Amino acid sequence: MTKIARMTPTIPRGTVIGQQTGGPPLTEAEHFHKCEACGEYARSRRGARPRGTTAPSGQRSGAVMRSYFAALAFIRDEDDIVPGDAVECPNAMDAALQAQVLSHAAGNVGAVAYSRTENDVGVFSAAVIIKKFGDVPIDRGMLF
Repeated sequence: MTKIARMTPTIPRGTVIGQQTGGPPLTEAEHFHKCEACGEYARSRRGARPRGTTAPSGQRSGAVMRSYFAALAFIRDEDDIVPGDAVECPNAMDAALQAQVLSHAAGNVGAVAYSRTENDVGVFSAAVIIKKFGDVPIDRGMLF
C-alpha cells in the first residue's frame, strides 16, 4: 500500500495558527443571549437564536420543511376527467418529465407535475403546479 506524503508539517491539536479577529471575549456573558420570548439566557457563540424559537418576524428558526414532487396522470371516466396513477419523483425536473411521459401513455388524457411542502409538524401546504400537459382539470383538490 502506498503511503500519502504530507506536504506540510503536522500541527498538534490545540495549536493556534494566526491571529484572532475582534479580540477575545471580555466576559463569559458574551457567549449568551437573552430569548425575547421567554426571557431566559441561551449559550450561543454567534448570537443566533436556538432552534424552535420565534424570530421578531414571526418565523420559527430551525423549522424543518420537506418538499415532495409528483406526477399525476388523468384519465377520462365516462364524462368526467379523474386522477389516475401518481408517481413520486426526486425533484421538480423529474416530475415534469414524468408528467410529460404520463400524458402520452395509452388511456391518459393529460398529466400534471406538482409539489407539496410538509412542515416539521406534518402539515402540508397547498399543491404548487409545476407543469401541465394535455387535458387537465384546474381543481387543486384532486392533487391529494
